[in-house]
Amino acid sequence: MESKQEEKFMLKQAEEDLKKKQEEAKEEPKQAAGQKAESAKEEKKPGAAKETKAPAKKEEKKEEEKKREIVLERLYTIPVKKFLIQKPRMKRHTRSPNVVRTFAAKHMKVAMDKVKLEPKVWESLSRSGRAKVPAKLKVKMSKDKEGIVLVELA
Repeated sequence: MESKQEEKFMLKQAEEDLKKKQEEAKEEPKQAAGQKAESAKEEKKPGAAKETKAPAKKEEKKEEEKKREIVLERLYTIPVKKFLIQKPRMKRHTRSPNVVRTFAAKHMKVAMDKVKLEPKVWESLSRSGRAKVPAKLKVKMSKDKEGIVLVELA
């Protein structure tokens, strides 16, 4: 018993040492590149000022993209069981996101490809396993100016 435990311990230590060496090997080129970049920044001081302005512009663009102009927002209880009762038990999980997507497309009057499901919706559909999809799902659907519908848990 002790010999097997010792072998496992030795293997774990060897793996950890190998990971550390690999991380150090990855960091060395980055450090060398970082030192070269620092020396280049010192030589070109006007260029360094421009570099600080560029990330600020990118952040502003990201904030503008995140803001959605919501045109329509509704709360629904989707009867998932009603649509999946005819499907085989083990295939219900794979079909359930399509049920939510088609329901959203129908009720928000958009194409199916413009419906986006939030990750938490996916998780709630599969929380009980592959065969036991929830009977109902309460969601909040919001439609923006471009016609994209985002489905979130209510």
